[in-house]
Amino acid sequence: MKIGAADMVRGQDRSWALPDGRVITWRSYGDPAGVPVLALHGTRGARSKFARADQRAFELGLSLVSVDRWG
Repeated sequence: MKIGAADMVRGQDRSWALPDGRVITWRSYGDPAGVPVLALHGTRGARSKFARADQRAFELGLSLVSVDRWG
């Protein structure tokens, strides 16, 4: 599955089901049409950790993509 600009919706949770049944969930912050930046936090965390960077990322033309990493 190819993930493109249409999948980057500001502040909306998105998910992708893998063939083995696992599900990857992510959220995009900032400018949905901006330069994509994969925002990784430490393990045992959630995509919501980057919510406070939303406005600044938008101003900079960045699309922060944050995934859940439960450890």
